[in-house]
Amino acid sequence: VYSEKIDYYKKRIEKDSTDRKAVSKLADYYSRLENYDEAYSLLNNYFEKVPDEKNKAIRFQYAKVAAWARDFDTSIQIMDDLLEEEPNNLDYQLFRAQVSVWHNVDLDLAKQYLENVIGKKPNNSEAHLALASLLVTQKDFEEAQNQADIAKKLSPRNHQNEVLQSRIDFEKMRAQEEKLYKILNEGREKVIDGDCEGALPLYEEYLSKAEPNDLITKEYGDVLFCANKYNDALSSYEDVLANGYNYDAALNRGKVLYAMGDSLGSIIAFRRLVTEEPEEFEPRLYLGDSYAKASFSDSARTIYDSLLTWDLDSTEIAMVNQRIKWLPLTGINAIMATFPNYIGLAPSFTYYSDNISFNYSNVGARLELGITGYLS
Repeated sequence: VYSEKIDYYKKRIEKDSTDRKAVSKLADYYSRLENYDEAYSLLNNYFEKVPDEKNKAIRFQYAKVAAWARDFDTSIQIMDDLLEEEPNNLDYQLFRAQVSVWHNVDLDLAKQYLENVIGKKPNNSEAHLALASLLVTQKDFEEAQNQADIAKKLSPRNHQNEVLQSRIDFEKMRAQEEKLYKILNEGREKVIDGDCEGALPLYEEYLSKAEPNDLITKEYGDVLFCANKYNDALSSYEDVLANGYNYDAALNRGKVLYAMGDSLGSIIAFRRLVTEEPEEFEPRLYLGDSYAKASFSDSARTIYDSLLTWDLDSTEIAMVNQRIKWLPLTGINAIMATFPNYIGLAPSFTYYSDNISFNYSNVGARLELGITGYLS
């Protein structure tokens, strides 16, 4: 039926493009089929040809179609003109408010119009829906829910009720998450400022209210580590690792063990990481450090020497070379690196002459080599 009507009114418009009734009817059938772009284009062409159109019905229709086609600015301009002519028209007030809510502009004016409509037509479910949406935008969730409940009671089959309820639930959840994120962000700012101790209560408040999150639990472990609370940091990293492998948590767990002086524990942790991540620089470097701390100097030197065969940047090379210098020299390497331990050269010259032409001279030198610190 709609297709037949559309063909009929198209033919009328072909004969007279300024036929107001035909244009209005055709735009109405397009809108019923949700073909808003066609309806908007049709009305837009009409008003270009009849810019001084005074008929309020077709102007109101043009405002609606413009809004449905998402040309909100045009719709608002038309509605403002209509309200200037009929300021007490409740239909105009309601639609002007709805467009403001959809476009998120002039919300105070929209709220004034909606409250006026509801005051005079309390059973208007569309007004309650629009006011609920507006209140959600203003984060007044309690009153928004109240208006949504009224709208649902007045028009239970309107699918917009479900859309609105979903939005209320989502925005409430997002507002709570934003509040929690603000707490977390304050903690992060304290960490950046070097106040790890002061950041801990903020992280603890966030974790007590937020859903379990391994990333934040690991981050909390980092803050505990920074605050020198090693046992608590270790516990946080182990909580993360209990849920599955996490490279950063495993790496920092090894660092905590190293900082606590548990050299054997850190050796085990970093050896496991080197197996899991054979191409990562940090685990291998810390494995060497752990060997060195446990006085396994030869093993540490082997790790450091192997790292120097990698494609390292200048900073990493400097880090490795610095650690090699810290290692004590032992065995043949120690002898070769320190031979000679010292060299002592003492030249001597003696000369004697008397009055009976007797002359005596002695020239020589004494050389002493230090083979080691205790053998010369």
